Amino acid sequence: MKYDGILQYRSFQISRVYAESAHESTRKMEKIAHNTEQETISMHIITFVMLIFLPGTFIAVGLFHLEREVSYLTSREQTLLQSGIFQWKDLDTGGATWLFKTDAFGMFAVSSLVITFVTCIVCLAVYRCLRRRSRRRLELQDEIEASLQV
Repeated sequence: MKYDGILQYRSFQISRVYAESAHESTRKMEKIAHNTEQETISMHIITFVMLIFLPGTFIAVGLFHLEREVSYLTSREQTLLQSGIFQWKDLDTGGATWLFKTDAFGMFAVSSLVITFVTCIVCLAVYRCLRRRSRRRLELQDEIEASLQV
């Protein structure tokens, strides 16, 4: 009888150690999930900023690359300020120190905005499609688990 009590006490202690270990593991997993959520938010912000700025950069480099007929990809001629939209005059000639070409900027702005809009729409459509597919998988898994429990 005394031996049974010792075995029960040992069993209780082992169960308690496993419960504490599981509790600690759960806390660590919650911390990992929280960190992952924060990193996901950061990645969404980075993606959004890139969706806004990269099409304009692509248009600026592509248009001005063709305009200048530069045979290499990176050069100082490929920047917006050196593309011909802004032209600086010599201070000796008098008048305005720089000239802004609205027609060239208009072409750049319209093409950049259109490509940025199309890129954002495509990315939003892909995001929603993947999100819908993920929800369907979760619903299917829930249905399978529910049918197995019955």
